[in-house]
Amino acid sequence: MRTTLFTLGFASSLLAASALGVPVGPFSPEDWPASKDPTKTVHYVVTDGGLTPPSDSWLEGQLQILTGGDQVTENFTIGGHSGKKVTGNYLNIADAVFTDWAEEEFIDILVQVYGDAALFNAAGAPRNFHFLTGTLPELAAPNGGQIPVEAKNKRWNWVLFRIPNGIRASDGTRLVGSIPANAQGGFQFGGVNGGTIRMEGVPGLTVRVIAFGQLGAFGEPEDVNQFLPPETCDPEPETNLAELDLNTGLTSHLQVLDDGDQTVTIEASVGPAADKRRAVRPNGVFLNFGITDNYLGKPCNDPRTVKVCVDFYDDPAFAGANVRFGPEAYATDDKG
Repeated sequence: MRTTLFTLGFASSLLAASALGVPVGPFSPEDWPASKDPTKTVHYVVTDGGLTPPSDSWLEGQLQILTGGDQVTENFTIGGHSGKKVTGNYLNIADAVFTDWAEEEFIDILVQVYGDAALFNAAGAPRNFHFLTGTLPELAAPNGGQIPVEAKNKRWNWVLFRIPNGIRASDGTRLVGSIPANAQGGFQFGGVNGGTIRMEGVPGLTVRVIAFGQLGAFGEPEDVNQFLPPETCDPEPETNLAELDLNTGLTSHLQVLDDGDQTVTIEASVGPAADKRRAVRPNGVFLNFGITDNYLGKPCNDPRTVKVCVDFYDDPAFAGANVRFGPEAYATDDKG
C-alpha cells in the first residue's frame, strides 16, 4: 500500500508540474536542464566542454575535480563523452569561490553521471548519496537523495541532489562557505583533503559535469531526475580471455596494431641464444593491442577490471639506455 500511495503521489506531482508549465525531464545531456534558473548563482565544471553558461552568474571553471590518495579519479570515455571515473572511494570537489555559499541554507548539486551499476548498491537497488561538508573536526555528511533504478540506462543522465548547509557549533557559521578558527588538515577550500564538498563512498562513479548552485538553480529534483529507457545492448559475453602468441602463431581475438605512431616490426629470432622466439618490436615508443569482434564485451556493457599479461624480452642491449617496460605499475611472475 505504501508503494502504491508513493507512486501515485509522485505521478501527481509530475502532472502538477506539467500543468504549471514547469519543464520536466528527461533532459538531454547536450544542454543544461530546461528547468534551470539563469538568475541563480552556479559554479560548475565540464570535463570535456560543450556547455555554455546561460548567464553571467553561472561561473565555469570554478570547480575542480580532485584526485590522489583515497579520492583518485581517472579520465574515462564512454557514450560519446569524456568524463572522470572514481577509482578510489570518494569524489572530492574544490570550489575556488566557496565563500559564495556562506549564507545559503541549502546547496543544490547537479551532476551528469553515466548510467551504470556504480549508481546503486551491491544488490542493484537505490542507495543514499552522502556529501561530506565542513572542516575537521566539525563535519556533517547529509544525504542528498537517491537515484532511481531507471537511471541504469547506459546513457549520460542529469541527476539533482539537494543538501542542507548546516551550522557549525563552534562559531555559528555555515559548514560550506567559511573556514573556522579550529580548522585542521587540507581546508584551503573550506572542506577536507583540499576540497569543498566530497561525495562519500562512490567507487566506479563516472561523471562529466558537476555544478553547485543556490536552491532552485537547476529546478526541483523530482523534475530533473527523470530518465530515458536503456539503449539496447547485447548481454555481456561469457568470455574472459583474448590472447596472442606470436611465437606459436596462436591468435584469439587479439591483434597488434601497426599504424600511425604505433608501427611495429615482427622479428623471427629474438631472445637469449637458448630461447629464440618470434616477437614484435615497436618502431617508436608505443606498442598497442586491439581486441577484435567485441570479444570481451561491448562499450554498453558494465565496465570490468582486466589484467594484461605480457611475456617480453629484457634485452641486455638496452642496459643504461633508460628503456623501460610499461605501464607504470606491473608485476612479474616467479621467473622475473
